[in-house]
Amino acid sequence: MAKGDRESLEVLIAGLQKELAKKNTFEGAATSLTFMFRDFYRSGSQAEQRAMYAAACRAATLLQTRYTAPGFWTAGLKLFEQAEAVLHNPAEKRNMRGFVEKARAFLEEQSERQDLPPNMRAGPSSGGFLFEGQLTVGAEPPRPPWLVHQTAIMDTLRENANRLFNSNDANAEEEVTRRLQNILTRAADPIPSAEFVGLEEAIAATLAEFGNAPRGPPPASKAEVAKLPVIDVTEEVLTRIGESTECAVCREVLVVGDKMQEMPCKHSFHPDCLKPWLEEHNSCPICRYELPTDDREYELQKERDREFEEDRKARENALPGGEYMYT
Repeated sequence: MAKGDRESLEVLIAGLQKELAKKNTFEGAATSLTFMFRDFYRSGSQAEQRAMYAAACRAATLLQTRYTAPGFWTAGLKLFEQAEAVLHNPAEKRNMRGFVEKARAFLEEQSERQDLPPNMRAGPSSGGFLFEGQLTVGAEPPRPPWLVHQTAIMDTLRENANRLFNSNDANAEEEVTRRLQNILTRAADPIPSAEFVGLEEAIAATLAEFGNAPRGPPPASKAEVAKLPVIDVTEEVLTRIGESTECAVCREVLVVGDKMQEMPCKHSFHPDCLKPWLEEHNSCPICRYELPTDDREYELQKERDREFEEDRKARENALPGGEYMYT
């Protein structure tokens, strides 16, 4: 596979992993990953293989913490079976086998529920296989006790992780780490390990999801900020921008004799007001127009997101039957 194709494949895997997190695209993304494992895993680079495995683990995490409709688990089972067939790392293969067994047990339980008389069922459910763009219909079946227990653990972990990564408190990390350790200690003993295949990976994936997420866009590039023009406010300028124009940061009306700094989006501010803002943000305070940053990874991620969005639109516009063809 050519270098450009590999880069495109990694972008696609990253995008599909994001689509797994949404109900209306989970099954389509899982199906795409199934074909990826079949067609590209053996010939893929180590980075590509790791990305595919991580995406499959993410699907398992979502099934064990969010989704209970049979259609989701059917798509997940096909993905796990295909992944297990081609994985060569013993630990990864063993972990995937656990996901396969969990999915089969869940679907068997739902099948037995469907065999009950209608008046004994907890509610309607759809067990058909669905594709991207189709929603599983009918009420989701009640969650088994083990899934309720595990979901409660994951929700608590997610809540505390959210607090950590959205906090500016210097002591937040130590406090949240202590809480998470207590949660895991209390939860570990009463959980039969056979019923919680993949819980450790699910917890790790959830924490990694927050740990790898930026706390917000990085500040604007210093070089880009230095290029922003500083203009003297004159009668002519006020006529052009409006006599009641305010600096959006300090809310003071601009008057003749002031200096203002203009963003590429044409919004203007006092230089002393804009400077500290751009030291913490990379966007216009009014319209959120973004300036480039000095964070290379952030800029690369924006480019990857743009490429994935273009690829997603192309796949949506593909001819019927060609949604999952890769060239």
